[in-house]
Amino acid sequence: HRIPFRLDTASLAADGKGSDTPIVGSHKQMSLASALNHFLRSEGLTWVVTDEMLLITTAAAATSPRRSSGFTRARSGACN
Repeated sequence: HRIPFRLDTASLAADGKGSDTPIVGSHKQMSLASALNHFLRSEGLTWVVTDEMLLITTAAAATSPRRSSGFTRARSGACN
C-alpha cells in the first residue's frame, strides 16, 4: 500500500513513546485496517484518518474530545 502517514509525535512523547519504537510484522489475507489494529494495539497505539492521511497516535489522543474533531472516526482503529 502507498498510503501517506505521519506520527503524532506530541502525543507519543506525552505517553513516553518515541518515534524510534519498531513495529514490525506481516500478515497475509488481512485487511489493512485489521493489520494496523493488530500491530499498533500491542504498543498502546491506534490510527485515525485525518486530512487524507493516516495518523499513528495514542489511544488516549484518538479518543480525546479536544483532538478527535478533525479525525475521520468511521475509519479509525480507535473505534474498533
